[in-house]
Order: sequence, then structure tokens, then C-alpha cells
Amino acid sequence: MTNSAKRFDITFHGVSPTNFVVSEWQHVSGRCLKYVIYEWTLAAYFIFAFSLSIYTSGKEHQWKYYVIYLTNWNVTLNVISSLMGAILKTLHYNRTLLVENKQREVTRTLNAYWLLSNLSAVMSISISTTYWTLDDSGHYELNDILAHTGNSIIFLFDTFIHARPSRQGHLIYPLAFGFIYLFWFCLPYSLLGMLNINDEPYIYPSLDWKNHTGFAILNAFLFLGLIVLVHSVINFLISARIYIHKKYKLRKSYKSNRDGIDLNEMNTEMLLQSEDHHQSTDSLFS
Repeated sequence: MTNSAKRFDITFHGVSPTNFVVSEWQHVSGRCLKYVIYEWTLAAYFIFAFSLSIYTSGKEHQWKYYVIYLTNWNVTLNVISSLMGAILKTLHYNRTLLVENKQREVTRTLNAYWLLSNLSAVMSISISTTYWTLDDSGHYELNDILAHTGNSIIFLFDTFIHARPSRQGHLIYPLAFGFIYLFWFCLPYSLLGMLNINDEPYIYPSLDWKNHTGFAILNAFLFLGLIVLVHSVINFLISARIYIHKKYKLRKSYKSNRDGIDLNEMNTEMLLQSEDHHQSTDSLFS
């Protein structure tokens, strides 16, 4: 498959499993305790954010409304993907995870992680952008900050740390996630006369399908458009990360060569990474 075709590939084939358990900046196939600690730190953040959202709903006696809000869908998605990532990196560090293409079962697990991590990043940033654009209450609690700011900052930062590839074709997955919520959940919820926590006949005022149908449709498609934009930005940032990494490796190789260091092993690893990772990613700089 050509690089151009890979950019729009919706499958999870053609990528080395190693890319999902190492950082962009560590040794290609080696182990890195710092990266494992980093991943568990992220997981701890999302566990705390998820626990706080559950606690807040219980304290305000809003248990039965918890599942209707997209933010809570996303908070749950974040804790699942971050925990999965931390566990996979730990298994890799302990050498109990075999990341070979022939290990079909493990590859499916890594592909599931690829899907979930992509969904988490795109949906978090899209939801946060929408929240701060539409919310004008001026009253924000810790739960709001963690679920609508901290997560987006983390995912943007992590884009430059992890070694996962991106594909423009994978846009269909966050789009499907948003479409399912908007049209398969939110729409019937409103039309069936069900209420939100304030006893209003909709989940969000901007998605009042029953009384302001046209406005709700417009907002729904604007949100889907935002998902497209966010996914494109993340693809660009990953491409920028790969470009910077290549320049960094080349400069490091030049310096080592100038100092008389044998680069055979280093160059072999770089070639393997280039074939397995960079060629399968949507690089906008090539």
C-alpha cells in the first residue's frame, strides 16, 4: 500500500506494534521506566477525574442523569484508554507483552488501544472547545476544569510524547462516536419527552430537538465539523512530531559520527522505525 493510500486507510494494519508501547523519544524497541511512570501519571489523573465526576453526581443526587451527558461519556472513555495504555506499557517494560505481528491476539489489543486513544484525544478537545464556547455561567468547579480543560491539555502535550501513528481515514471513528451520541441517543431522548437535571425537555439547550429542531440540527453538524477540524489538527501535530524527531535523530547521528562513535546499530534501529512507523503515518512534511 502506498503512503498516499495509507493516509486514508480506515483499518489498523501496516504498523509495527512497538509504536504503541514506546515513546517517540526513547530507544525504538527498548524499555523506559520514565515512560511507564509518565503513563501511570496520566492514568492517575483520569482515574481521579472520573471518580470526581461520579462523586459530584452522587452528591447532587444526579445519578440517573450521569449517562446522558457527552462529557461523562468522554470521561469514561479517557479512563479506559489511559488505563489500557499504562498497562500495556508496563507489560512491555516487564517483557511480558510480545508485540510481534504474528501475535494476532495482542495485535488486536493494541489496535483497540489505538482506536480508544484516538477517540479520547479527538473527543476531549472537541467537547472542551464546545463547552468553553457555549458556557457563560461564570461558575466553574474542579470537576469542570478537569473534564473540560486538563484533559485537552494532556492530550495535546501527549501528542508530542507517544509514538502512535495517525491516519486521516481514522476520522470515521470519532465521527461515528459523535453521530451516535447526537442522532441515536440525544435526538430520541429529547423527542421521547425525557428531561435533564433541570427538568428541561433536552440534554443541552443547544440540542433542543423538540422545540428548536433547525437550531439543533445546525449545532449537531457544527459539532461534527469541529471533530473533523480537531482530528486534522492532531494529525498535523503528529506529523510535526515525526518531522522534529527525524531532524533530532539526524543531528544526533551526525554528532556521534563526528565524535567517532559506531552508528551501525543506531542506524539499523532508525531504519526499522522509519519503515514501521513514519511511512505509515500521515506526514505532511514529506
